[in-house]
Amino acid sequence: MPGLRSSIYNFLQLAVGPAVIDGRLNPFRLALARWCYWIQSQVFHIPDRFAIISAGPPRLQVHECGWLLFKLVVFAHLVSLAGWALLTLCMMPGKPVGKYATIICLMLLSCVVHGWIGHVVSARRYRTPGYIWEDWKERVE
Repeated sequence: MPGLRSSIYNFLQLAVGPAVIDGRLNPFRLALARWCYWIQSQVFHIPDRFAIISAGPPRLQVHECGWLLFKLVVFAHLVSLAGWALLTLCMMPGKPVGKYATIICLMLLSCVVHGWIGHVVSARRYRTPGYIWEDWKERVE
């Protein structure tokens, strides 16, 4: 039975690894993309034109999942930085923490909105029908 360290190492290797491995799609990213698509379409009922992960071909799903993982890591760092700033403000006497907390929450919300709009706008190129991926060719049987 693999240990915790080797499991974390394997997870990071698959999550951060390339999208195409030996001519095959990254299985971890593909499974994660399909799971994320199911959540956004069945649980949140987000239309496909506004979605982060598309229903499209598997190569597109793997690509979008890679970007989603990157954006989640960046957002986690932003949230931890905001938490550190709020904790520092709470330790200072006489500072209006509620006002600063509202400002920081609005800044985080604007980061999410800008990231989502940027993703939807930049994904148009990959979502066009007939887009040719340079690093992977779909098998035809």
